[in-house]
Amino acid sequence: PDDRLIVTGTSVRKGEGSGCMVFIDAQTYEIVRKTGVSSGSVIRTVWHPKINQIVVGSSDAKTHIFFDPTMSERGALMCVARQPRKPDPADFTNAMV
Repeated sequence: PDDRLIVTGTSVRKGEGSGCMVFIDAQTYEIVRKTGVSSGSVIRTVWHPKINQIVVGSSDAKTHIFFDPTMSERGALMCVARQPRKPDPADFTNAMV
C-alpha cells in the first residue's frame, strides 16, 4: 500500500522446482522475502487493497490466497476457518529486514 515493496512471481520448468512469490525492496531492489507457492510457475500476482489480500495464480491450475488474519478484511476470511499455512522449505526471509 505504501509502494515500499514490489511483488512478482517466478517461473520454473515442469518438475524442476517450485514457483515462488518474491517481495523486492523498491529502493534497493534486494529480495526481502521469497515464499514458495506451488509446483508450477506463478502466472499472476494481484494485491487487493480493500481486503488486504494477495491472490496468486499458478500454471498448475491452482489459485492461492495469502492474507493476515489480523489485518485482512472479508475475502478469504469469510470462508476460511483453518490455521495459517506452515512455512514451506522454499520460503526465504532476508535477515536484514
